[in-house]
Amino acid sequence: RRALFRKELRQKNVESKSCERGPMRAVTMAQIAELLRFFQDLIQLRTAYYLNVNIIKPLTCFEKLSFAEMVGPSPLVYFVSHFWGTPFS
Repeated sequence: RRALFRKELRQKNVESKSCERGPMRAVTMAQIAELLRFFQDLIQLRTAYYLNVNIIKPLTCFEKLSFAEMVGPSPLVYFVSHFWGTPFS
């Protein structure tokens, strides 16, 4: 399933690339919404702790990139902090 997600990124011409940590390594709400849409049946009402261990880390470990780098990093516009223990949806 993670391979299919990576394949969809390639079909959309998303350029996965390594970049320095900081304000140029952000994700957009659209990228988060796409992740949720794609894995909704697995995520359900689970938390970001589940998402990180079971989807994000296995998804990104092959290329050794962060999720932001994998889906195409964007410049930071807003920083939103959240508690990982609430349902991801």
